[in-house]
Amino acid sequence: KERAATMQTQITEWTRQLPDMSDKKRNTQVQSIAKLVQQRGDLLAGIKAMETMQAKSAPAKTGTVDPLKYITPVALSTDAKTGEMLTLKLRYKQPEGTKSVLMQSSLTDKGTRFAKADREFQVAAMVAAFGMELRGSKYVGNYSLAAVAETLAPLVKQYDRHGHRAELLVLVKKAATLKK
Repeated sequence: KERAATMQTQITEWTRQLPDMSDKKRNTQVQSIAKLVQQRGDLLAGIKAMETMQAKSAPAKTGTVDPLKYITPVALSTDAKTGEMLTLKLRYKQPEGTKSVLMQSSLTDKGTRFAKADREFQVAAMVAAFGMELRGSKYVGNYSLAAVAETLAPLVKQYDRHGHRAELLVLVKKAATLKK
């Protein structure tokens, strides 16, 4: 605990100085935090530090990171207005290769209602809602454990070759009774 407190104190001091730092010094601070995390093994503190540094640091002047595609500082970009929700970018390099290849794919919101979505997606969404409800997440929306069970019930009856969905439904119902 003492080590974590010392580390947090160092990180807090470094992040307080970030807005006034040059890019070179900021990069040095990032490397120092990475070394500290590696030495002490406190990954969570390192992640929090990096998030704080990103939030407090000035915009990069070097242009090494792709510009935001969906959001501009003031308003939505034209790409965001097309219905695109995200773009997945992956880079890979052949084992013997020297140059990486960029693959990218955009996901568009087609406006499909949840009831019309693929049943696999519906089950996955209910598993996520169940987990979020168990953790008390503020992002679970209007779903309660009873609503999750209600949505899962017809999916269990329609298609459940191995019985996993039925087990999930039993678990959700048990959790709902325990929560009362």
